[in-house]
Amino acid sequence: MVDKSWVHLCRVDSAYECGARGFVNTVSEKLGVSGKIICPCACCRNLERKTCDEVVSHLVINGMDEAYKRQSDWFHHGEDRSVAMSVGQDRVWNSEIVGLYEAANCLDEELASKGLDLGELAEGEDKKEDEFLAKLAEAERPLYPTCVSHSKLSAIVSLFRIKTQNGWSDKSFNDLLETLPHMLPQDNVLHTSTYDVKKFLKTFDMGYQKIHACPNDCCLFRKKLKKVDTCPKCKASRWKINTHTGEVRKGVPQKVLRWHFSGKSTDGKLRHPVDSATWSSMDAKYPSFAAEQRNLRLGLSTDGFNPFSMKSSRYSSWPVLLVNYNMAPDQCMKEENIMLSLLIPGPHQPGNSIDVYLEPLIEDLIKLWNFGELTFDAISKTTFTLRAMLLWTISDFPAYGNLAGCKELPVRHNIDVMHVEKNVASSLIATLLHCGNSKDGLKARKDLETLGIRLDLHPKAQGKRTLLPAAPWSLSKAEKKTFCKRLFDFQGPDGYCSNISNCVALDECKVMGLKSHDYHVLMQQLLPVAIRGLLPKGPRLSIFRLSAFFSLLCQRVIDVHQLQVMETEIVETLCMFERFLPPSFFDIMIHLCVHLAREARLGGPVHFRWMYPFERYMKVLKDYVRNPSRPEGCIAESYLAEECMKFCSNFLKKTTNVEEKDDRNTEYENKTILEGRPISAAKSFTLSESDMKIAHLAIPLDMEEKDETLRWLAYGPRRIARSYTGYIVNGLRFHTNSVHRLSQNSGVYYEATAMCRSSAIDTAQVVDLVSYYGRVEDGFTLVNMNQSQVSFAKDPFILASQARQIFYSRENDESSWYVVMRGPSRRYSDENVEDGNTDVGPLPSNVDMGLEDLEDEAPMVRDDCEGIYV
Repeated sequence: MVDKSWVHLCRVDSAYECGARGFVNTVSEKLGVSGKIICPCACCRNLERKTCDEVVSHLVINGMDEAYKRQSDWFHHGEDRSVAMSVGQDRVWNSEIVGLYEAANCLDEELASKGLDLGELAEGEDKKEDEFLAKLAEAERPLYPTCVSHSKLSAIVSLFRIKTQNGWSDKSFNDLLETLPHMLPQDNVLHTSTYDVKKFLKTFDMGYQKIHACPNDCCLFRKKLKKVDTCPKCKASRWKINTHTGEVRKGVPQKVLRWHFSGKSTDGKLRHPVDSATWSSMDAKYPSFAAEQRNLRLGLSTDGFNPFSMKSSRYSSWPVLLVNYNMAPDQCMKEENIMLSLLIPGPHQPGNSIDVYLEPLIEDLIKLWNFGELTFDAISKTTFTLRAMLLWTISDFPAYGNLAGCKELPVRHNIDVMHVEKNVASSLIATLLHCGNSKDGLKARKDLETLGIRLDLHPKAQGKRTLLPAAPWSLSKAEKKTFCKRLFDFQGPDGYCSNISNCVALDECKVMGLKSHDYHVLMQQLLPVAIRGLLPKGPRLSIFRLSAFFSLLCQRVIDVHQLQVMETEIVETLCMFERFLPPSFFDIMIHLCVHLAREARLGGPVHFRWMYPFERYMKVLKDYVRNPSRPEGCIAESYLAEECMKFCSNFLKKTTNVEEKDDRNTEYENKTILEGRPISAAKSFTLSESDMKIAHLAIPLDMEEKDETLRWLAYGPRRIARSYTGYIVNGLRFHTNSVHRLSQNSGVYYEATAMCRSSAIDTAQVVDLVSYYGRVEDGFTLVNMNQSQVSFAKDPFILASQARQIFYSRENDESSWYVVMRGPSRRYSDENVEDGNTDVGPLPSNVDMGLEDLEDEAPMVRDDCEGIYV
């Protein structure tokens, strides 16, 4: 054996050079080569031959290649693999691969409990441990004999991760694997089929259990019914029956359920469910559970979705998803942290029989609550008993009646704000425009006639037609055109919402085809702007108040006292609606608004309790389906593959070079740019003397003292500057006003401390935060909207990091006034957590009810608007 102890010495040590010289002489004598030998230095990496003196010099200067140094057999220099392995020398294992296999086989916990390390494990006689070492050795094999960048495992993980990220089919991946070995050197160990790759990676996936179900949803064939062929209740066959021959096809069940194994606020505001009353009350009720901070708090969500792209299909699969609230606010609702625990197959929804399918999950949750599961903590290297608590369920309103809840929880089921807001906005817009799902029609007016109220609004027969008099909520034809034109002309910032103009028919004065998020944007921000000056004062203020309520409810940071005020105000707002809108408008969705503020007070911000993240995740599950005849099988296998790749990539970060997909608005560090990322070509120009002084004065006034900024300032002023037509900073995409786009990305908002009036009545000057608004013109200036004013002309510069994005909507077609709106940030950062107003609407929350004439004798008919003939 070659002496290898010298490679771990310092290269400036004379013993290192003596060891290198002895190693070269031994190799030269053993191989009988007096001329050149393969150089194993970090630069040559066993790819070039050098003379003996050159090899020694390279080893001293460059050091030995790290990958080759870790190998137990230096086969390039005369060692045989079998001989090296037979010697009782300790093998130096790859720490990444060892960690991956230990975690996959739960050996980290086992080794910690036995007090052993990996070297002592090799001396054991346990069959499981022998299999582990054999798998480890196989995974560490280089992709081909001279490969130093990839092992067999890292190569397979890199390729399979590309497959899962890009949605490749098994056939296309199989074709790639058949071609790649012919491009690699001989003796490569890459698998040549998708089947072999999946078999090799089977060690790292969590697996899932298939449970047969009665075709009529009566029971699951498990436990005592595991070997039964017919349902004990309805006597239906467990197995598929050939409709032509009547033959029972055992082994092919009629229905399969796939079951996957599986810092508090100090200012009294709600930022996370940990700040909620539910979390605190359960901790107080179960102190032993609260004592272990690592115990899990879970939320459960389920809903049906069509796994096919065909909208006409009525096929309905029901995934049951779990979310872990122990994570930080920016992590717990992310796609990668949502767990698919059950997959209830179609083609029909389970309905009230969903409790049959939830049995395995409920049993596991009960076990985790009562007894827990022995778990290894990788940070503290200790084991503990992990328990879990189900805080609540999350679903849309139809599923609300099918799910059972826990009696001791303050909020058993969450009312889904997403669907409530969507349905309320849809009914309101349809009623205003008298189209689609309008709550105003002949039947609604006959209800008024039956009730004997609002006599002026009763239908009037005129020949063969019936006239519906113009009500307070009615819009004239001209007003409908104005309303639709305002929506059609609206331009929001990048990523704010879809192109609403595609859903507006100007000729027909209709709004149709909007998605849930479009209604979310309309309800909170666009609707109050679109109806300005169109409706009578009473209905208009009612809509203003309702929009303000939803806007405040959906903030990421909520004040508990404000929620208590909102509980009262929403009741008053709905009473205002009752004065003007027909009784048919007040369905169950309008009533549910009364409970939303209370649930937010008990459960925390709605972002952790609504269906948006789960609906987006169902879109991911739909993309998994490749075989229409087996949609649930496609989802289950693809989910396992994705989970396996994420698990392996967390350990093989150095060798798997497949990068995570960055957000399109992510900045990157650049030595020539202080902050942000340009997305257009630079344009150089010369600053005037006055502009240069103003620009460089703005920086020390606005910045906080940081070494990096001071280093930039030390370079001194430059008269030659650069401007860009597009720029990304703070996760926001800005374009200059001159760049014509479908989205509006030029609005800038900046807050600065300045002298201002304390109020419109009190003219005393005070120091306070003042908001400044403008548009980006040349990529570096902040200008005033009204060109006739010059109050900001001498202070046009801000730092890029201080820019916040807003957008403008013209008050009306003739006015030069614009309504300022601010969209939510798509990035959940610490700054967003501190700034609760991430989705600010154009209205204050407390619209004064005293502004409205509340006399009961107010007229119910609009004289300035034509009626509707039906």
